[in-house]
Formats: sequence, C-alpha cells, structure tokens
Amino acid sequence: MAQPNQTIVNPLTGQSMRFLQTSAQTHGGHLRVETTHPAHGPIEAEHLHPRQQTCLEVLSGTLHVKIKDTEQVVPAGRRVVIPRNTRHSCWNDDDEPAVVAEDYWPALHTEEYFETLYKLDHEAVLSAKGFPALLSIVVLVPHFGHEVRPSNPPWPLLRGMAIFFRPIAGNYRTLLPAEMRNPWPARWRAWKAALPRGNQHRLPTGTAE
Repeated sequence: MAQPNQTIVNPLTGQSMRFLQTSAQTHGGHLRVETTHPAHGPIEAEHLHPRQQTCLEVLSGTLHVKIKDTEQVVPAGRRVVIPRNTRHSCWNDDDEPAVVAEDYWPALHTEEYFETLYKLDHEAVLSAKGFPALLSIVVLVPHFGHEVRPSNPPWPLLRGMAIFFRPIAGNYRTLLPAEMRNPWPARWRAWKAALPRGNQHRLPTGTAE
C-alpha cells in the first residue's frame, strides 16, 4: 500500500511518481499523484480506465495529450479531464521536464497498479514505452482490469491470453501485493469493497481548461 509522499521511479522511461493523496486517505474516493515526465520522453502506450474519470493538471512544463484521435498540447496551469472508458495517451516532447498532477475517481486499486508496474520495470519486463510486456500483461489482466487496460489487443483477447499463459507466467505474480494474488471471484469482491460510498466526483470533460 502506497504511503503519502512516497516516490517511485521508472528507470526505463525516466518517469517518477509521488503519491500525494492515497486511497486510504480519501476512503477510496480518489487517488492523486504527481508524475514527472522527462524531456523528450517516450510516448505513453494508449490505454483506458474503464471505471475511472481521470484529470491531468500540468504544474510545470508542457504535456502532449491524445484523447481518442484528438491531440492537444496542455501548458502549465491548465488541465484536461478524461472520461472513463476513453482511450488516451500522453507524453512530453519538449526540452524541459513536465510535472503533472493526476487524479483518479474512484481510487480503486490504482496505486497498487502503479507500484506493481514500476516493480515490473525493475525486473526488466516492460516494453520500451513503459507498458508491461506480453507475459506481464497477462498477469496484470485478472488483477487490474478495472483500473487500466491497453487499447490493443482487444480486452476479450487479453483475458483469454491471461488464462492460457497463466501456468508459465506465475513467477511474475510474486511482484503483486499479497492481497492481490487472488483468483477472479475474490478479486471481484475486493474491487467492490474498494468502491467509495456516496456520489462520485465529476468534472467537465473534453479539452484543456
């Protein structure tokens, strides 16, 4: 479980992430992190958050954001809100680092996902874009499919691959938090328990504000 002000580093992409508000602090309401994208960093693999709304607020530098087929440049002091289940990617193509505050509503198990993702990087099982390589994807699919999914391959195919490759991908499961090493039924119950109570936060979505 992430701690406030804890920082994790992805040596492959050069990104660093600091946890500002954790799921425990917000009672599952949302997660807030601060991510530093290095200058001329790799383009993030396109993905989506099926059950979460995301807000990217640029604190310094400039962030390139692509939502579906529309690309925009978000300067410091502006933010962009991405609706749930919307494919997107972001990157820094400028000469200075870009520092971005990211909010996820609800929190779900997103902090565990990021921690596991960065552990996979240290084990050299990520692709050049910082997204899990094939064998590690099929390990993450049963555990973090509610939080994040790559846009390609299609989700039904990934789920089938996760089942097929499970016997030979078992070693990567040790990188998951202990409480996440559950079969599908237990994972479903854990996800339901992580949902916040009451109304979820909503922001206007679309272009940068």
